[in-house]
Amino acid sequence: MKIDLIDLQDYEIDAAFVRRVALRAAAAAGATSGRLTIALVDDARIRDLNRAHRRRDRPTDVLAYGGDEEDPSYLGDVVVSVETAARQAEEALRPLLHEVAWLAAHGVLHLLGYDDGADADRAAMVARQDEALGHCLSPRGSADQ
Repeated sequence: MKIDLIDLQDYEIDAAFVRRVALRAAAAAGATSGRLTIALVDDARIRDLNRAHRRRDRPTDVLAYGGDEEDPSYLGDVVVSVETAARQAEEALRPLLHEVAWLAAHGVLHLLGYDDGADADRAAMVARQDEALGHCLSPRGSADQ
């Protein structure tokens, strides 16, 4: 699987780590091929997208847009607001990088067909996100990707 990462915001984020966590989440979901893009943005950009595509005039933490039917290898786009992630990380007392990577994994799982509408489905998604982040934080996980 190939993940392009576009950084359009002002926080310093380790893109390689975010990519590793997203790849791990995809692999855990059984996806080994395809391409997708992760964009790291600010609240203003994600608010514009949220308003245009979901009719919600507020920032959100992550959005996922499915790929193009003409190119089935392109799975889609994940957009993460690093500003929103920073607020959430502070509230959860966890590092910003971990929150951003965890949200990127969430978006990737959406592209792969996961849904978090029901409690059981959300629990399954969160477990995959936690596993991907934990794996990449372990000494073994940082070297095997």
